[in-house]
Amino acid sequence: PSEAPSGTPSSLPTLSPSTSPSDNPSSSQPSLSPSASPSDEPSDPTPADPCAAVTCDVIGNVAGLCSAAPTNPLGYQCLWFHDFDSDAGGWIDGGSDAAYSNGSLRIRDNSKGLSAFTTNYFDVSAFSTITVGFFYFATGMESGEDFLLEFSVVEDLNFPPLVDTDGDLGLCEGDCRHNSDCGDGQICFQRKRSEPVPGCTGSGTDRDDYCIREENDWQVQDRWISGSDFDNESDLDNVSWYEISETNANAQVIDVSLDNYMALRFRCDASRNDDMVYIDNVTVKGT
Repeated sequence: PSEAPSGTPSSLPTLSPSTSPSDNPSSSQPSLSPSASPSDEPSDPTPADPCAAVTCDVIGNVAGLCSAAPTNPLGYQCLWFHDFDSDAGGWIDGGSDAAYSNGSLRIRDNSKGLSAFTTNYFDVSAFSTITVGFFYFATGMESGEDFLLEFSVVEDLNFPPLVDTDGDLGLCEGDCRHNSDCGDGQICFQRKRSEPVPGCTGSGTDRDDYCIREENDWQVQDRWISGSDFDNESDLDNVSWYEISETNANAQVIDVSLDNYMALRFRCDASRNDDMVYIDNVTVKGT
């Protein structure tokens, strides 16, 4: 894990300014230099980061590389960037304690995978390291509560196919309604329509829910602790975003030199539904 991030919020908030954030932040995030009275339709600044120019930012089962992904002078290649202005950008909510909330990924409580946003596995075989950057702020988190960036790596994508069946349900089988419908060490992955199911292949039946592993060999990359690494935001009309970036001491650099495929996960480890973390402007780069 990297060094602990600074306790001082970044002066560079997200790329899409917010006009008046609420308990559920709006689809527009704070400007680079917020005014005392922001305009109703603030313009987006020109992004300095080349990842902001990547257009293929929705992650598939194997995202691979964007064909036009820019490379900066330091040699990294952007796998994707997403500001979540219109959708969750391919990040999958684990359940009732994770939601796309008007321009951000919101995680809350401490329900393991249900309190998390996860990517599908993507190809990292061409890289030695993966660097993750993002912005965040929190509300309601008691001192000592935290949220985590986690990752999982696999050598191949030979996952079981989604299957609809009757009777007892096993891994990647449905249609389940409750965790108790699934086998030991599994939970029922709830879908709104035909979202990808982590650790399974195929699309299954529209709106059907399937059993997945509760924990998929996730490794903790880093954690951020309330009262130590960040303070809660109390004035949601003037939010200060914290920045995690490769340009400062809290860079999140993951060694993938021996791995072929990786998935990423943001997970909240708090105690109540009103303990919330909002995540925005996620960048993933490979070197």
